[in-house]
Amino acid sequence: MQYDRLLLNNLMDSYEKSLLSSGKNKVQIRIAMTFSKRNLLEYFDESSMVYEEIHVAANELEKRGFLTIQWKNRKTGTIIEKIILNAEKVDEIYQYLGRTPKADDEKLTREILEEYLTKSCSPNVFQQRSGSKKSVQQFAGNVNCSAYFDDDFPKDRTGITENFVHYLLQRLDLGKSVKEYIDISDQAETRDLLRVLKAIEGNQKESYIREFSIEHLGDSKKLENMLGLIGKIMRRFGSGYEDMGTEEILAEYQIYHTPNYVYFKGDCCLIKNAWDIEKKTIQIEAGLEEDNLESCAAVETELEKKRLSDNKLYINLSALQQGIGISGEDIESLCLSETSHIKQVITIENLTTFYRWNEPGSILIYLGGYHNQVRRNLLQMIYQQLPNAKYLHFGDIDVGGFEIYLDLCRKTGIPFQLYHMGIQELKKYAKYGRKLTENDNRRLDKLLEKIERRTVEKMPDKAIGKTAEKMPNKVIEKTFGEISAQIQENPADSSCQEIAGVLKYMKITQLKLEQECMNLRDFID
Repeated sequence: MQYDRLLLNNLMDSYEKSLLSSGKNKVQIRIAMTFSKRNLLEYFDESSMVYEEIHVAANELEKRGFLTIQWKNRKTGTIIEKIILNAEKVDEIYQYLGRTPKADDEKLTREILEEYLTKSCSPNVFQQRSGSKKSVQQFAGNVNCSAYFDDDFPKDRTGITENFVHYLLQRLDLGKSVKEYIDISDQAETRDLLRVLKAIEGNQKESYIREFSIEHLGDSKKLENMLGLIGKIMRRFGSGYEDMGTEEILAEYQIYHTPNYVYFKGDCCLIKNAWDIEKKTIQIEAGLEEDNLESCAAVETELEKKRLSDNKLYINLSALQQGIGISGEDIESLCLSETSHIKQVITIENLTTFYRWNEPGSILIYLGGYHNQVRRNLLQMIYQQLPNAKYLHFGDIDVGGFEIYLDLCRKTGIPFQLYHMGIQELKKYAKYGRKLTENDNRRLDKLLEKIERRTVEKMPDKAIGKTAEKMPNKVIEKTFGEISAQIQENPADSSCQEIAGVLKYMKITQLKLEQECMNLRDFID
């Protein structure tokens, strides 16, 4: 063990954390290391001679003028109480250790962060950072991409990396640590992190983690080692990812560990999509213009017949009791056929329920918690073919289940409704319910607040509050009737009212319910 380096590095760490290193100290500061079992256990091991090695190292450093030894009871050569840094020798100490000053590391890191933003934001973003140093507040007022301070920054899925970089710059400007996310002494690692974050945000093709890692980091395993940090950054600086796992987040950007499959089943058939080729053929044979083709019922009938007769892939889904799994790459080349019996499309949160559930006149899709791009592509393909079907979501009756539902509505744009996720089910299966945890209650309150805020935001400015007090009853009834009509136009908005009621009931009973606890026969029979 090189105890000279251990002692000096300990002192320099304390020095760099102090105001003394930046010259901002207004009173005299002494940087010292107290010897204790907590920070130097081996020194107090009476069965070892290590303490002599430490004495030799400390004495040598004192001769160089790097530090002063304070001996117990002022008896030289006995027990060291503490060592005190000689602040006038810090430059020599940095050279002795081969260590870069923290100020230099911060400067290099800042340059990397600002270089990134100059390429990502408008050119005048950094005019306030050139020349004399501006305050954080001045910089924030002039930057086009917005600088974000503490935790009060807007979250934007398309600007996660920018949000993150602004946050780091803010911390550096305020003299605060950024070690939670980056090591300022490892600028290469910081560059790699920014590079891969931006690449993830901009990814437009289905990729596997290892090949993505090779493409952007030149190492097949490097990205896997960064996943924990990447997930943490995405959850904090992105929108809608707070409760998602890292793999779920990456799946939003079509990045997977292995091929991603979506499982579904129902009363219809699956065929190879040869729409474009067949459409052109029938269009020519019928002598139709492009705009008239879609509305021609006769041509649609012929098209369906031709699809079934010529198609090399034909799967009767109703014959597969447990359904079928299709990879993301294949979904775009497939479409549904013989869908006249389909009345509803149901997304299911959990796999066990998906396997057990068989409902006539339905297409069932396993969502697997938060849906990803592959499942979204399938849902949107089905919605294009079956816009008049009823779209339902069945999940756990807990905060996570409702958050998944709202996420599904928001990201697909499909008018999903809740399915068997109400107070009635909570009452009926109460004996199978689980008690809410402290975290459940926090999340419940947060979601309830969001729903109530969303409802208020959708109300006309003068529909509530003191203005309403002065309005005649008939006018108030009409106004709130209009509000209700607006809410009913969007199933997600109307479901918010239902969700709010369920959440309040959960708050009172302190119960939540997993969908596996429900008897599916009660719903289907």
